[in-house]
Amino acid sequence: MRVMKLLFAGLLALTIASCTNAQRGDLGGLLGGGVVVNPVSSVDIYRIKNVYGATLELVIKWREYCGIPAGAPAATRSYASLMADPIAKPVCTNRRGTLLKIQKVQAKAGAAIRYADDWVRQNPNVSATSVIGPAWDAVTAFQQIVPRVN
Repeated sequence: MRVMKLLFAGLLALTIASCTNAQRGDLGGLLGGGVVVNPVSSVDIYRIKNVYGATLELVIKWREYCGIPAGAPAATRSYASLMADPIAKPVCTNRRGTLLKIQKVQAKAGAAIRYADDWVRQNPNVSATSVIGPAWDAVTAFQQIVPRVN
């Protein structure tokens, strides 16, 4: 019974203190500070953007190597010559299908980065881990779909 009285007294004191703090305009008194520091910063967004940019450069180099000019419907290198090359064959097999996959995943990654960037900018005191995680996942998926020489 004594423990219950002590718990009740402590709860009552805490409630009164929070009401006093709320009247002063300090709602963070109960939380031990008031300002929540965002564990995700603009540095995290820049890291994601750097990986995304490097992957875009890799896509450009892949397109050039496989003879897929930007904006042109026809390939500059014949498919037969690419398949005869032992290095180009594993990288350039199914160029059109790979390019369509890259474009689809790249669009999702770009949208996820823009969303995360806006979220961090507009909510500096709210944790953005819930938007950074999906952005990293989208960029990683984009990075993994680009063909490479093994």
